[in-house]
Amino acid sequence: MNWLIASNLGLLVALTTLGVVVLSLARQIGVLHERTSPAGISPRQLRQGQPPDPLALALTSVTGASTTLADLAQGRGLAILFVGSDCPICKALLPVFEPALAHLDLPTCYAGGNEPVDVQARYATENALDPERCFVGVDLAAALNVMLTPTLIVVDSTGDVVFRETLRGPGHLHRAVAGLNRARRVPSAPEPESS
Repeated sequence: MNWLIASNLGLLVALTTLGVVVLSLARQIGVLHERTSPAGISPRQLRQGQPPDPLALALTSVTGASTTLADLAQGRGLAILFVGSDCPICKALLPVFEPALAHLDLPTCYAGGNEPVDVQARYATENALDPERCFVGVDLAAALNVMLTPTLIVVDSTGDVVFRETLRGPGHLHRAVAGLNRARRVPSAPEPESS
């Protein structure tokens, strides 16, 4: 009879442990789902015709001010970080984003996903971001083919995307910026002299 009681207790402990493991996995799946949530554009929308010129795209900041990427780029190019308000990795990147790119001498801005303006405005306030440089980013995400957050996009003065990276954290941001630095320092091959 003792073996039956011991067996039942062992089964109870095993089921409890299994329940804890399942709940932990469910939580991790939820975090993964948030991490890979789209930035407001679907593959079907990307296939619908030619995207507009990103520099000419009219943008609205979370304060309601209108501008274009060309105005923000100031003829130098622009670094755009696409973020989501429920993305924990985005939140970890915000304090290090501008310092990591400071030496590139590029203006920076933030673009949200397919979220209401009030949610994006609250996100900018909570994270001490300049609301004039935080934009509702659905059209911008479509124009630049951004599907996930956080994604770093660098466009040059002509609106061409010269760098695109979906980031996994602050360390990845620093490695990505180092790669961008190396790419910018590579001199172009000298043209052969004609005789």
